[in-house]
Formats: sequence, structure tokens, C-alpha cells
Amino acid sequence: MFTRNLIFSAFYLLFVFSLAANSNNIKIDSNLVETSIKKHANHFLIDKRLNSVSIGVVKSGQIYKKHFGELTPNMGNTPNDNTFYEIGSVSKTMTGLLIAKAVKEGKLKLETNIVKYLSEPLSQLSPSNNPVTIKQLLTHTSGIPRGTEELNINKKDLSRKTFMLALNTVDTSKSKHQFTYSSAGVELLAYILETVYQTPFDQLLQSVLKQQANMTNTKVNLTKKELNNFAYGYNDQQQLMTAHTKKEILWGSSGFIKSTLTDLTHYMQMQLDKNNTIVELSQQKLFHVSGSDSMSYLWVAVDNAETETHFVHHGGVESTQNWIMVFPEYNIGISVITNSSFPQVAGKLKELALKIIDDIKPFGKKSIYLSLSTICQDNINTCLSSYQQLKTDSYNAYFFEKPSELNLLGYSLINSKHIKNAIEIFTLLTVEFPENSNAYDSLGEAYFIDKNFSLSIRSFKKSLSLNPSNTNAEKMLQKLKEKT
Repeated sequence: MFTRNLIFSAFYLLFVFSLAANSNNIKIDSNLVETSIKKHANHFLIDKRLNSVSIGVVKSGQIYKKHFGELTPNMGNTPNDNTFYEIGSVSKTMTGLLIAKAVKEGKLKLETNIVKYLSEPLSQLSPSNNPVTIKQLLTHTSGIPRGTEELNINKKDLSRKTFMLALNTVDTSKSKHQFTYSSAGVELLAYILETVYQTPFDQLLQSVLKQQANMTNTKVNLTKKELNNFAYGYNDQQQLMTAHTKKEILWGSSGFIKSTLTDLTHYMQMQLDKNNTIVELSQQKLFHVSGSDSMSYLWVAVDNAETETHFVHHGGVESTQNWIMVFPEYNIGISVITNSSFPQVAGKLKELALKIIDDIKPFGKKSIYLSLSTICQDNINTCLSSYQQLKTDSYNAYFFEKPSELNLLGYSLINSKHIKNAIEIFTLLTVEFPENSNAYDSLGEAYFIDKNFSLSIRSFKKSLSLNPSNTNAEKMLQKLKEKT
């Protein structure tokens, strides 16, 4: 009796201590995520051209949502969980999900001529001897031009009828089977969905997302009440930009869906659900684009030795920019969105998202570029000493064997106008990898931008000596010859 109670007590204490340890790990993990979000969001908003940023993270099932800045300059109106954003081309991934559902239910087949699913023939666009297929529309390989401008449709004449008529004038015989990004093709997918489901696209979208992911605030067209929570956006001159708040003339499937951060986190939870057969189908790779990039059901599927395949998409319109990234191997998803839109925003947002991922990922080496980019902008001497400290203390934890890390770091400094700092990083790159031709090529470009032409010539000559096939070095030396 005494022994039995003692054993029970021991197991009970072990159970309690395990709970405490697990609870403590969750707390530490939560602190890590929230600290990373806050740190990188605050640095992102140092750029005064940017007004706000909303960040949603899903990690191991837990949701983290944080909002920073203000939607209207100098008004102090921080975005919140009820703020509706335009999500741009991230809309395409939701259209892809609806297509996967239709394929799963047998309503669509990937290799079938799309004419089968349309009430009006598109014999010129999709002839029987060389058809456009659902798969081609999903992978941007149909040969259909990018958008309505390329289809030569005047804005004032745009309608679903003129859109279909313009599509049927397109000859895709020469451009088919090549990757050509096409929003027009995704709008056509929405029309096909409407036909097979006999339901308006926006209604179908809302119904499926609510059923699959409990998303209740994602739609193409907002009500007047919902527009009270809409994030209007600005360019880099703080000028109010065009917002797509009127009822969509086409379907909105390619870039005009609106959503809240809460719904986007639910969307990522769904994308990480390994038991969701529709999601599983939508993530299947259908076409290899180039390098590590493939297309699944309108997601960009990126192969990586550490994460196997992860899924990304950028969305950008006149008033907002955003990225969504899903890493099944890490069981992490992230959505970052801002109501600022100008050419540099996409890169800044992507770096913000990747910095947070690098901080919170559960395994794998960390990026030198992501870890040091903020420091290197602020103080190059601190940056260089931090690099050496990491190399001494944590060599195996970082990608010190990859020259691409310092190369990326250098170019990020060029993009942020820290040219002198970039030169220091590229110089370090040549010291660390003295036989790497690209290291000297990058250093040469930085010197060229800095108008130090003599050192630029020296760097490009060194690059060419290490790699006589470096055509960029040859071109730059010719350009420098004309300047000196």
C-alpha cells in the first residue's frame, strides 16, 4: 500500500513538473514571438514614409496579432483586429483554394479545356486543338496577358462582357506553356467557378472561407458599415491613393479581396492544417517556374533544404502592400500588411516577415543577413564586431559557409541608401571568400555607385580574373572605361 502510493505520488509529481515545464516553454515561446514582432515592427516604422503595419503570426496553433503606427498620418488611429485591408494578389491564393475544392468535388478537372465549363464559347482563346486548361490558369502558363490594360480594354468600357470579348481575341499559341503572370487568367477562373457552382464568386468565397477556416470578414465588396473600418492608403509622399471600394466590375478574384488580420491568421491556420484535404491538394506543385520556385494552386511554392517546401505570395495595390508566408515544416505562418504603397515597400515588408521567421523558427541555422541588417544600417562598426562575435561564439548556428548571406546584407544596405556601409560588408565578403568572383563583382558595383571608379575597376578586374565568364564585370568595365 505504501509502495503503491509512493509510486503514484512520484508519477503525479512528474506529471505536474512536466506541465509546469511545458507551461513555461509556452510562456517563453510566446514572449519570443511577441518580442520579435515588436522589435522588427518598430524598426520598420522608423522609415517615416510608412504609417502603420499589422502583423499576424501563427506558430504551433497559437495566434499572435499586433498592430503598430497609425492609419492616417498624425491622427493616432492605430489599426486593429477589425480593420479591413486590401490584400492585393494574395487574393489569388484564395481563388486557388476554391479551385482545389471544385477539383476535389469533381466539378473541375485540371487538364480539361475551359470551354467545357463556360456558357459562352472562347474558341479563339481556347481551340480544341490547343486548349487553355484549368491547370494553365492556375500556374500562369495559359498565355493570357497580365490584365485588362494588356487586353486593350479602356477603363470606362470595362465590363464582364467586354472582358470576355477581349479574351476571345487572344492567340495563345506562341506564349502558352511559359510562365506569364496573368491576373486576367485568375479573373477567368472566378467566372468558371461561378458557372460550375451557379453562385456569385463573392458569395462562394465567403461561404467556403467561413466553412473551412471560420473566416467571417473576407470578401470582395464591403458594406457601407464595413467601409468605416477600411484602411485607406498612402504613397511615399503621404498622398492618399486610390482605394478599390466600389463594387467590382469583374470578379475581384485576382487582387481585390479585402480581409482583416484576424481572418488572415485563420487563413494561415487552415493552410497549416495537415488534415485539410482541400488545402493539401491546393499546395501540390503543378509547374516548375525556375530555380527553387514552382506554382501550386496560385501559391508560389518555394523549395528549401531546411524547410522542404514553403508557400508565399505578395499582394500590392495602390494603397496597401502585404506578404503572406506559410512554412508547414516549421508549423509557422506570417502575414504582414501596411497601408503604404511605393516601390520599396514590398522588399521592406518581406525582410520584416523573414526576420521574425528567423527569430522564432524551431530549428535550423539562422541568417546572418537577417540578424545583422538592422545593426548594419545603424552602425557599421557595431555590425562588423557583431559579425565577428557571432562567428566566434555561434559559428554552427549561422550560415557562415554561405557567401550569399553577406552578399544579401550588402545589397540590402545599397537598397536602403547606406552605400558606405555596403562597401564595408562587401569588403568583408571578399576577405571571407577570397576566391569568390561574385564577391568582387558586388564590391565593384558598390564602389561604382559611390563613384569611386578606380576601386570599382580594380574590383571588377579581380572578379573577371577569378571568373573569365563574368559578363557583368565585362560590361561594367566597359562602362567605367567611358567614365574615366
